[in-house]
This record gives sequence, structure tokens and C-alpha cells, in this order.
Amino acid sequence: MLILVATVLAGELPEAPALDEDDTSRSDEVLYDGLAYRVPELDVLVTDEAAVEEARQAIRTELLQLGYSAKRRGDRVVYHHETSWRNTVVIHDDGWMYVRKRNPHIRKPSASRDTWWEGVPVVEWGPCLLNPLACVSLGGWAVRPQLIEQDKERVAYAAGDLVADYGDAVAGRELAKKVNEDIPDWLDGVWYEGIDAWRGLPYDSPEDRRRVILDYWLSRTDNPYGDAVRVAVEQYMVYEIQTSPTPYTDGEIAWANANRRCQRELVLPESPW
Repeated sequence: MLILVATVLAGELPEAPALDEDDTSRSDEVLYDGLAYRVPELDVLVTDEAAVEEARQAIRTELLQLGYSAKRRGDRVVYHHETSWRNTVVIHDDGWMYVRKRNPHIRKPSASRDTWWEGVPVVEWGPCLLNPLACVSLGGWAVRPQLIEQDKERVAYAAGDLVADYGDAVAGRELAKKVNEDIPDWLDGVWYEGIDAWRGLPYDSPEDRRRVILDYWLSRTDNPYGDAVRVAVEQYMVYEIQTSPTPYTDGEIAWANANRRCQRELVLPESPW
């Protein structure tokens, strides 16, 4: 499983609250920084949309059990707690989470459960007409900062690992697209047409095309993500380039291994074709 967790930075909140408690586009929100980056395993596997959805639902289930309710806002899901002062939790579709102080908001007056008017909006919200202040909550702005920080830690303890797994799944899905679609398409363009679609450069001779692909193999980061890309390039080399009339020479392979900055060695076995 590809492991990728976005680490976010914590910042100070402004003095004045925002008007819209669901506005998650502000740049001055408190971001949760407790999800430490995890070093990936050497074996990198890719995941699909089903794995992403499963990880997303695991977070949703956990937060609902903690007393939160979910609301979709564009490319993220905003979770508000039934207790009006507790922090807002935002889960982004890109696979990361942040926690912020809940803004002032309008809330339904508290009432005993299982009352005859439960679920009847006109009756439930009726007291707001008589006393509007009874329906206004200051959210997290009315409690001590220590409580806000403790609530952040509560959420992090409960959902932190699930968010990390969610980030893994999202990263795996994106890597799958890159390895299975983007890179093969680019390699086909370079090798068969002599066109580098990413940089818009032409390559006429087979030697130039082999060198561009080899340079791409060399330039990948020395980590499991880079190795996943290198494996995809190596497979293309074996099945497409080495079976062509102009394969890589022993000298080119030796040059690549002499100049590589990664632990992975370039080895091109004979194609099974």
C-alpha cells in the first residue's frame, strides 16, 4: 500500500470570528499538525477508488460515533459536533484533515429527546422567534483555549490513523493513474513519435529517444514512490525498447547504473515475447 500522509501546519486564530461557520476556504484556519509523515514500505502497491471510498467511510463512521454530523462542502466534508463549542473537523478529498475552532452559528434550541415535537421544525425552532439569542451559539470562541486544544487531541487520537490510511489510499489511486496511464502515454509519444508531450520537445533519432527515457528513469526520487515509477519505465524498456531494432546497449545501461542516485539498479532482462 502506498503510504502518503499530508502534514499540515498549525497557526494562530484571528481575534474576530468569521460569519460563515462552514466557510473552509480561509487561509488563517487552525490546521492539525499531529499526523506525522510515515516512511513508506519498500514494496509499493497501488489502490483504486473502492479503497479510497472504504477509507473515507471509516473516518465518517468514527466521527459519527463521536457525536459529529457530516455536511458535504465542495471537495471536502465538514463535521460539526452536537456539542456547539467542540471543534469543526474538515476531511479533504485529497486525503488530509484539519481541525479548527468552531465559529459562531445558529443552532436549534436544546430540548428533551423523544418529545412529541421532535422532528417538527416549526415547533422546534419556535423559541427562536421569542428569544433569538437562545438560538445563537458562540461556538469555540466562548470556551478556554485549553479546552479547544484538548478537543483537537481527542479527535486526533480517535481518527488520526484512519486519516493516515485515507491518505495512503488517495496517494495509491493517484500513483495508479500515473503508472498505468500517464507514464505509458508519455513513453509511447517519445519512443514511437519522437515527441515529448510534457515538454514539447522533438527527438529524431532512436539514440536521443532512448536517452530521454533513460534520463527520466535516473531523475526519479530515491524512495518507494520513485521506485514505483522506475519499475513502470523498466517494464516499458523491456517490452517495447529492447524488442525493437534499436534496443539499449550494454554501454548505455552501464552508464545509467554508474550515474544513478538511487539504490535501485537498472537491469533489463530479455523480453518474454
